[in-house]
Amino acid sequence: MREDIEFVSGGVTLRGWFYAPDGAAGEVPCVVMAHGFAAVKEMHLDDYAEVFTAAGLACVVRPSGLRGQRRRRREAAAGDRP
Repeated sequence: MREDIEFVSGGVTLRGWFYAPDGAAGEVPCVVMAHGFAAVKEMHLDDYAEVFTAAGLACVVRPSGLRGQRRRRREAAAGDRP
């Protein structure tokens, strides 16, 4: 199951995905994935995350650096969304 998540890093809100394995009870190991500099999370990282979760691992897919969906704290305070 995929869940949209967001977290702050370096004053920037980054948005990603969290995948939890079906039927997981309690804590499970977690893989964190991001593309390199020239790609975004929408470029097939979901395919890999599904393989990891099928094997019983949780997975976080996040933007690499400042690419992908993000917003600065000052924009968030003003209520602006890109």
